[in-house]
Amino acid sequence: MKRDRDYYEVLGVNKTASEDEIKKAYRRLAKKYHPDINKEPGAEAKLKEINAAYEVLGDANKRRNYDQFGSYSEQMMDGGGGGGNPFDFFEDMFRSGNFSSAGSSRQQRGYNTKASELEISFIESVKGVSKKFTYENEFPCNYCGGNGAFEGSSSFLKVCSNCAGTGIETVQTRSPFGIFSTRRDCSKCRGAGKTITKLCKGCKGRGCESKTKTVTIKVPPGIPEGRSIAFWDKTGLDPLKVTIHVHVRPSPIFTRRGMDIYTKIYVNPFTAIFGGTAYIPSIDGIKTIKIHAGTNSGNKLKIAGLGVVTPEGKGSLIGEIYFTQIPKLSRDQKEVLKSLSEINTSESVKWLDKARKFIEEG
Repeated sequence: MKRDRDYYEVLGVNKTASEDEIKKAYRRLAKKYHPDINKEPGAEAKLKEINAAYEVLGDANKRRNYDQFGSYSEQMMDGGGGGGNPFDFFEDMFRSGNFSSAGSSRQQRGYNTKASELEISFIESVKGVSKKFTYENEFPCNYCGGNGAFEGSSSFLKVCSNCAGTGIETVQTRSPFGIFSTRRDCSKCRGAGKTITKLCKGCKGRGCESKTKTVTIKVPPGIPEGRSIAFWDKTGLDPLKVTIHVHVRPSPIFTRRGMDIYTKIYVNPFTAIFGGTAYIPSIDGIKTIKIHAGTNSGNKLKIAGLGVVTPEGKGSLIGEIYFTQIPKLSRDQKEVLKSLSEINTSESVKWLDKARKFIEEG
């Protein structure tokens, strides 16, 4: 059995591509072929192909199985397998009922999967947000009722010549332990046991049609970059598992490290010398913070509880001190500063004594 197209080729990456390279390639192609942006014929089909490729290559276990067994890995992953354990191969066959044996019945249809991307702002990722999300699902065709024949008439259906109406065919499957005979849905009739002599004018024999659905997705507070949200849609032809990979837009003001949020505090150097107050950006607006006398550039000040908040706990808001440029000074002010600059601190004296001793000792 041969794959329709190599998944690495679909995403335009090498087989040695990193997880980040695969993710970037998927995001670029998903935007390029999104139906809201690309109105060309075939864009929708291309997007489905891209989603199918990322569903496998974006998952470490599925990708490892795909690399090892090629097209055969797709059969094994349908049952939920795909890890590195070679005994999973047997587990998958027995669990799905595909192992070759007398009287084996047709495997029940499982479920479909769909992967997509959702981009949110930094503040939305911290506070949580509800977003409208649009996707497509397959439903029974209104013209034929789902059998794919013209006007739904059974007179245009005949017994499949490949599987003799059983809906099952036997294939040879490679595994780490040799070649095994397995049973699967017939490749000609797709498990239906019948073929169509006159196709439905609505679905062209597919038995289903795509419909667009819009739902509201609740993104929980504190969600990190790369986290996935999944939900089930059981209203269509088959159950559909939709997985949404959440991406957080970088912020020019904040960065996140674990549960803590980092930002900058710009302080007048004289405020740092004598003490006072300064302003610090937070997720909820600008806050006032106390600056102690003798604060240095690079010092970090922390406000507990103003970081990321989740049911697991609360992080802190941490601001790093940056000195602003010295404002324009009067002559008297300059004289005062000049006299202060001539004072050697104890640290300076100790450092110079240590340096002289080191130099003299050669």
